[in-house]
Amino acid sequence: MKKILFLLLFLSVSTLFSKDDIVNMIVCTINGDPVTMYDLKKQLNPESPESVSADAVLERRAKLMDIAINQLLVDQELERQNLSITESEVDNAIRNVASQNSMTLDQLQQEVTKGGISWETYKKEVLVKQLKMLKLKQVIATKQLSVDDALLREMYKKQYTDSRKYTASHILIRQDNYEMINGIYTNIQAGKISFEEAARQYSNDGSAAQGGSLGTFYSSDMVPAFAKVLQDMKEGEISQPFKSRFGWHIIKLNAVKQGEPVPYEKVKMSLMNRFYIENQQKAFDSWLASQKALARVICFNFSN
Repeated sequence: MKKILFLLLFLSVSTLFSKDDIVNMIVCTINGDPVTMYDLKKQLNPESPESVSADAVLERRAKLMDIAINQLLVDQELERQNLSITESEVDNAIRNVASQNSMTLDQLQQEVTKGGISWETYKKEVLVKQLKMLKLKQVIATKQLSVDDALLREMYKKQYTDSRKYTASHILIRQDNYEMINGIYTNIQAGKISFEEAARQYSNDGSAAQGGSLGTFYSSDMVPAFAKVLQDMKEGEISQPFKSRFGWHIIKLNAVKQGEPVPYEKVKMSLMNRFYIENQQKAFDSWLASQKALARVICFNFSN
């Protein structure tokens, strides 16, 4: 009965305000914490929420509300966990982002501002939020996932059955640009450019300066998509373009030698880290779904 009276009170009071007043009111509460119309506007334009019209919010109401509920549940957990991000962590993250995209710090800053976000907002809000999310996912994964020696040994059997050592080079294009990587492959096959020169000119990997050389390694040292292609190749062969989570690759296999199997104890911690990384998102999604099911959510009608 109290809930009904509260909603009726809200509806009757809301009639006393103009449309502009209403859109700035609380539109939802999650575990007692409010979500305002301003919060929804900020999702559409982080730099200038006030410039977003109420109609623009209303058109995307369901999606924006779902995002807002998820975000507030995450924010509440972040507060409980008291997770913080240091300036050095932000600086390291910026360097990593620039490196992964083969950019200088100045180029990264230009790309960010070109996208309509100020550099300060990117550093202090966007990047900090991403880093906090990564920490939170790690905490949740550690709590929700269990891993024992038997599971790790099973992973070891699957991932370390290939004891061969490969000497290879590659070309990596980080952008999702098949036309570009296929054009490079076609020119190499036609003899218009050597593999090594193509790597120096086009590869976005740190190995580009060495003609794409990756040295000698086990297939298990590489991501699964890379290892799978490599294992089916013959010495001297150049692979067709294929995709991994890093982007588009072309591999040149220079040599293969039979090696000793990697000792289990040497890679045990690596296997454990891989297990948590591969299952981290699943654990987080499960946690968030359970939090939503338990949350006290009260939303108000704010349609025209």
